[in-house]
Amino acid sequence: MYAKDGISQKALDVLEEHFIKKYKAHYSLGLGGCNILWGTANKFGSGSPTNDPNVRKAISKWWIDFYKSDEGIAFKKKLRDLWSGDIIRGEKNPNYGHRWTDEMKQKASKQKIGMYVGDKNPNYGNHWTDKNEARFI
Repeated sequence: MYAKDGISQKALDVLEEHFIKKYKAHYSLGLGGCNILWGTANKFGSGSPTNDPNVRKAISKWWIDFYKSDEGIAFKKKLRDLWSGDIIRGEKNPNYGHRWTDEMKQKASKQKIGMYVGDKNPNYGNHWTDKNEARFI
């Protein structure tokens, strides 16, 4: 903790970044550090931790490992049972009886046109190989 009258949030952010580097407290260094960003996670600093490629990679690995674990397999089974049963079918479904008018369909269609074109597409730049596809089987 640091306290000094008149110090700004930006100055505190700079100090945080300095001490993370000085004490090698970033998790990617493998020295037991718990910081996932090199600076702050607010508007003054570097933003969301998931913007860091190392963090995204770690999250992805965690989920892949989780779904291979006994706990993850049980979780998948619970979800499958929940969504495949009668729990949300028929009158129990929140959208039961809802009908789309032609006007509603046109409006939704207009909103979606161009939404996933080019670099806005989540798969933009991905190159699919047999190895990629095997991961989803």
